[in-house]
Amino acid sequence: MRTAGAGHRVLVVDPPSSRGVVDERYTVDIATGMLMERHQVSSQVASQILRRHAAARRLQVIEVARWLVATRSLL
Repeated sequence: MRTAGAGHRVLVVDPPSSRGVVDERYTVDIATGMLMERHQVSSQVASQILRRHAAARRLQVIEVARWLVATRSLL
């Protein structure tokens, strides 16, 4: 809260940061690149592998991508 003249209080809300979205996109891109290298496939096929793996386990793509990047395990 900030005071805005005459003692009136104003709630100031910062806009949501796009940093989280950028970080997630970067993680998915890294995971996709890892799959491309490992399986010698195009980015479209690697993305499809990631999406199918996530769907089969009822996970979000970002969760699978984080796991892949963290463990360096290749699907």
